[in-house]
Amino acid sequence: MYTIFKDNFSLKNGGGSFMYINVQLLYDSETSIKNVKYYGAGNVNQQIKTGGLFISVEGNAYVNLKDIYCENLNGGGGVFMLEKNGSLDIKNIEIHNVSGSQKGGLLLTTNNEEVGIFFNLYNGTFTNFYQNFDLQSSTLIWTNNYLNTKLQNLVYSESSTTLELINISIDNYYSKIPTSLFLNNNADYLKNKLKLDFVSINSHQLFESIINYSNAEIIIKNSNFTNINGCLYSDSCNYQKNYKDNINFVIMDMGPKINLIILDSIFDSIYESKGFKATYNTNIFISNSIIKNSSFREGIISINSMDFMSLGQFHINNTVFLNNVGVNGVILNIKDVHPKSNVNFTDCIFKNNYSSNYGGVVYSESEQSYLHVSFDNCTFNNNTAYKGNISYSYIKSGEPKFSNIKELREIHGAFITNPTSIQLTSDSETKISLLSGNTVSNIIKFNLIDDYGNICSINSDETTYNSPEEMIFFKIEISDNYNALVSGQIVSYCLNNTCLVPPVQILGNPGNYLLQLRLNTFGPYKYFNNSVGSVKLTIKNCYMNYLNRDIEGKGFKSCYTPSCKPSCNFGKCINNNKCDCSKTKFTGPYCNEYYKLKRFTAIDIIIKIIGYILALVSVILIFLIILFKQNKTIKSASYEFLIITLIGVIFYSGYCTRLTQERVSKAGCIVEYLSNNLGFSLVYGSILVKTYRIYKM
Repeated sequence: MYTIFKDNFSLKNGGGSFMYINVQLLYDSETSIKNVKYYGAGNVNQQIKTGGLFISVEGNAYVNLKDIYCENLNGGGGVFMLEKNGSLDIKNIEIHNVSGSQKGGLLLTTNNEEVGIFFNLYNGTFTNFYQNFDLQSSTLIWTNNYLNTKLQNLVYSESSTTLELINISIDNYYSKIPTSLFLNNNADYLKNKLKLDFVSINSHQLFESIINYSNAEIIIKNSNFTNINGCLYSDSCNYQKNYKDNINFVIMDMGPKINLIILDSIFDSIYESKGFKATYNTNIFISNSIIKNSSFREGIISINSMDFMSLGQFHINNTVFLNNVGVNGVILNIKDVHPKSNVNFTDCIFKNNYSSNYGGVVYSESEQSYLHVSFDNCTFNNNTAYKGNISYSYIKSGEPKFSNIKELREIHGAFITNPTSIQLTSDSETKISLLSGNTVSNIIKFNLIDDYGNICSINSDETTYNSPEEMIFFKIEISDNYNALVSGQIVSYCLNNTCLVPPVQILGNPGNYLLQLRLNTFGPYKYFNNSVGSVKLTIKNCYMNYLNRDIEGKGFKSCYTPSCKPSCNFGKCINNNKCDCSKTKFTGPYCNEYYKLKRFTAIDIIIKIIGYILALVSVILIFLIILFKQNKTIKSASYEFLIITLIGVIFYSGYCTRLTQERVSKAGCIVEYLSNNLGFSLVYGSILVKTYRIYKM
């Protein structure tokens, strides 16, 4: 039989809607409450301001609760509130629909703690807890000092704490901002203790981590963690995108001095940046566990000597990694190995893991992974990646140790490395012979080759690149810059798995050289030493009937046959676009213009003299005609026509004189044209009119 209480509230700031116990006696007081169902404590208008939605215990009081059911509780902070030495022991409790809007924990808040205070909870079920306080607070428990507890969910503790959860299920947790489910920042000499046994955590949204601890002994056994999403994969996260990208959302955030032991546990459908964050003095042991159906952008384990929280010692035994996905190295992502970091997998199974980029199981950029990472007696089944279904390493000699490496290397595509050399393709020319000034027209292509002889992939479409940093650029050079050079498009980029030498011009002295392709950038790959490919190049001696001149202005002669466009017609092409017309009757750049006739000076002088005399005689005659115009003969001839005719003769004389001069100006041409036409018009026009007049008579 249950005792049922509904719609209760307390106006006391200290809370205690169902019960408030304050014992000031020197000896302890014990109270037991059993079989209670409790509904509707506090509401929007009548909140309990600080805590104790069910009970508030203060002083030397010990309360034993058993078979408790609570629902629809609303207040400041905490279903239970403990002060000083007040303690609670709870067995078999269910709490649903709790909300709060003040500093503290929604399940438990403690204040003014004294040595000896404890909170024990066994067999608890909690759903729909809503913490609406924007500042520092807790979804379940808030404590400051001395509290010993056997249930703690979302804990912030500033001193050493012992926490033990046994047979606990926590479902459907949601937070608008990234937070940790269990958090303890104590770093003093006293170790914290956290034990999770038969704990189930399911459907939790927007976690920064499940456990965030420092200086602690942590044991997780027989527990399940299912459907847990970090802020990185949620559009409902309150944090801005740039801030989200800078946070590493993880399963376990292990600070200094941590010993973490995970036994017989399952991690299923976890979506975080990485699995574990750990410092160099953190030891993590995982055994007989399963990690499956999860996504880790930076791998379950991330090792980076440049990141203080990507170190640690990992010892993983008899554990299954199943159906997990990532980008580079689903299980293990290594940037650079710290001397004090070690990762050892023993008797583990890796099955159906997939990497969208490199390394279906492990990705390593370090040359010393073999000193610190090992896979002993492990099984690999159907792991896949864009490249390197099991392993991607910087170089073959630096990859992690695999006890069955010979067997694994027989699996096609299981192991690849960063490119280690550049090689000519089989369809490329191995030797080029040309004249100085010629353009390389041969097909010359290079592949990037890894330590296993695999061709390293390069995108086949420029549009798939998001930025130039993702592309592989190269430069064309020659081995002896003092005697030869390369001109033209000497910079290009690799595409479609090859680096194609563009049609470049070779200038230089006759001799043997190497035409080189040198990588300037490495795109998705890391720098490697042998990043220069070469092909033999011979510059031949210039032929006798060819020209050998520096026509490019670059200090080296070109050997060539001249070319003239358009052609030289009847002439001879003696250099590029230069014609020799000496053996033709023509002249001009292309031998298609007639020569200018030479003037005969004597004839020009005679014509000038005759012209001047005619003009002078015409002027004299005009003067005499005007003077003797009454003369019968002049009258009969019509002196007007005579004068006009003589003026025409003067213009004609000027025209003849002008013909003896060079045509050097536009004005001279106009004078020549006018004098010719005026002279003709006046002379022959007057004669025509005179003739017509006689005809009429």
